[in-house]
Amino acid sequence: MIITITRENAEQIGRCIMREIINAHQTCDYQLLTRHFCAEFKEKLTQERFEHAVQEAIIPMGQLISCEYLGYLKRVSEHQLLWKVVFEHSDEELLWQLYLRDDEAPIQVTGLWFS
Repeated sequence: MIITITRENAEQIGRCIMREIINAHQTCDYQLLTRHFCAEFKEKLTQERFEHAVQEAIIPMGQLISCEYLGYLKRVSEHQLLWKVVFEHSDEELLWQLYLRDDEAPIQVTGLWFS
C-alpha cells in the first residue's frame, strides 16, 4: 500500500524515521541508518563515510536532548522535513533535513543533511 505524504501527516511519518536515524548515529549502526534509504542514497553514503562522520561530528556532541519538528516543504519529486536537533555537549542547535519519497511503497529516504 502506497502512503502519500502530506503537510498533515509528514511529522508523524517522519518522526518514526528520524528516531531511527538519530539512534543509528548515536550507536554507529549503519544497517539501522540505511533501513529506509533508497538504493541511490545508500550507494552515496557508504558505511565508511557514515562511521567517519559519526566519530567526527556526532559522538563528541553526546546524547540527544531534543528533536523538534519544524516544518514541511513539498518538492517536485520528494518531501523535505526540517528538524531542530539538540545534543548535550553542543552549544548549537542543528538543522537536520530529511528528504522522503512516497511514489512507491515503502516510503524511502532520498537525502539527509545536517548543519
